[in-house]
Amino acid sequence: MMSNIWSSTRDFLVSLVQDPRRAVEDSKLLLQAIIQNPLDYIPLLAATSVISGIFAGLSIRSFSIHSFRSIPNKQLRETVIITGATSGIGRELAFLFARDGYSIIIVARNIKQLEETRRLLLETNKSIEVFCISKDLSIAESAKEVFNEVHTNPMYSHLCINNFINNAGVVMRGEFLRMDLDKQSDMIDLNISGLTRLFHLFGSEFARRIDNGSKQKFRILNLASFASFTPNPNMACYGATKSYIHYLSMAVHEELKARYGSQLSVSALCPGLVDTAAVPKSGTQHSILYKLGQYDTPERAAKIGYHTMMRGERYAIVGYMNGIVIYLCQAVLPYWLQAKCARIGTSDWSSLKLSAFFKDQLRVYQGNEKGAEDMAFASTNEPTKE
Repeated sequence: MMSNIWSSTRDFLVSLVQDPRRAVEDSKLLLQAIIQNPLDYIPLLAATSVISGIFAGLSIRSFSIHSFRSIPNKQLRETVIITGATSGIGRELAFLFARDGYSIIIVARNIKQLEETRRLLLETNKSIEVFCISKDLSIAESAKEVFNEVHTNPMYSHLCINNFINNAGVVMRGEFLRMDLDKQSDMIDLNISGLTRLFHLFGSEFARRIDNGSKQKFRILNLASFASFTPNPNMACYGATKSYIHYLSMAVHEELKARYGSQLSVSALCPGLVDTAAVPKSGTQHSILYKLGQYDTPERAAKIGYHTMMRGERYAIVGYMNGIVIYLCQAVLPYWLQAKCARIGTSDWSSLKLSAFFKDQLRVYQGNEKGAEDMAFASTNEPTKE
């Protein structure tokens, strides 16, 4: 039976190269065979999914090892606005833009952190201009206040604002019904409402300038997450906000591509767990994934986001393994099983249920360690002979 399966698959691949029309008919026959006897084709489907998943993961961000640079037009004073730019990925993105000579407007709540970030950016490149705007973007009016500030204040009149990064966001971890409702509502206000307002305001302005004859390129980057692809127990509300950002960005990307081509693009950055200041605040350092070392650095995530934005790509998944996992999950696993896997990964390390054998081995190891410590202690505390 297995030889017949592999021979029919081989015939299909050969016909795909030699005679595409015949390949269509062969694919119909192969599909009918799979439907009639699905169990016979499980090894073939599994092998195909794994192999294609590996290649998809490797191809998702093969450029991440390279250093991508975008040189701005200094006569136009090309400028980027970055929200949440005082820490983590947003801050590293600001350093990349400073390195390449862009003027930068950074937006965050803490004015002291803004001034410190501004000082460091100017040390990176003394030829650029850096401006600070202190706003709490979870407040409904703040998005419009930021937009009006940069378009009506004479201080910004000489700048060409053609890049915008929606990076500000909050991470919360815990069971949905056990977490404070007001805090989750504040997260929704920032991650969804604030982002949507800024996205619409600056996106509309960029589109208006193109409609009025501008030949400049305009780019928008929204920070989504690895969590945007699957259901996320223990991070249910956070994962849902990131799914909103991811799918909104992809949908608008297609709308803009149909109307403006590559002149106006929106991209989504989907990092996995990133070791930033948000990790201890959300308690993510206790999760199984973090304990296993499955996290990236802000620098690496920022480089991939910068490259994705400047190339006008739809989205980027940070990390080869993350790309492979996402592809295989979506190709093979039903949503309920994806949710179970995600629940394990986001659970506390202390809640991990180890097998009896492993527990016994761990107990023996700990006992040996304790015995060795006791012996060392005894050897250094033997009574002296008088």
